[in-house]
Amino acid sequence: MGLLSARRVSNNDQSLIPLINIVFLLLIFFMIAGQISAFDPRDTVPPASTSKEAVDQTAVSLVLDRQNQLFWDGEAISPQVLSDRAAQFDGDIKLTVDHTMLAKDLDAVLSVFRRHGVASLTLVARSPES
Repeated sequence: MGLLSARRVSNNDQSLIPLINIVFLLLIFFMIAGQISAFDPRDTVPPASTSKEAVDQTAVSLVLDRQNQLFWDGEAISPQVLSDRAAQFDGDIKLTVDHTMLAKDLDAVLSVFRRHGVASLTLVARSPES
């Protein structure tokens, strides 16, 4: 009898192995899938600057991200909407551009403001230490 009970215990343990494998596979799947998230424009890394001046926090925030997408105070907008808003806007604008962007992409945004007579806007940069 002692031999049969030992055999049954080992059979029960062996039947749990597929269940454990599935649990670990699900764990790995959700760890990988949990890392995929929507793009956040606040992840844009501006170029480094040596200036010590602080940025005006009351200005409207315009972000040009790595995918050449525009965000006006966190809201995704098209170049046409930017043109409409630039024509009507009279305040301060702080422009944050990712450090990987090309000058031609930045010039496309700046030309919209030039066409509508916006005299100045602040280009946001980060301190070299950060």
